Amino acid sequence: MPTLVASEGHCAVCMRGFRVGGAGVTEVPCGHVFHVNCITQWVLVNNSCPLCRARLSS
Repeated sequence: MPTLVASEGHCAVCMRGFRVGGAGVTEVPCGHVFHVNCITQWVLVNNSCPLCRARLSS
């Protein structure tokens, strides 16, 4: 069975929608996807993924 990949999602930081692979969106090492600006600001205060708490480098 093929793996399904979502083409749209919601940023867990700001709760706004995004298109996966679109401009201004990034995937962190644990595989979660966020707006670049949102996760950049998040990492300045927290060193973990907002969804799974995996350690992120700043």
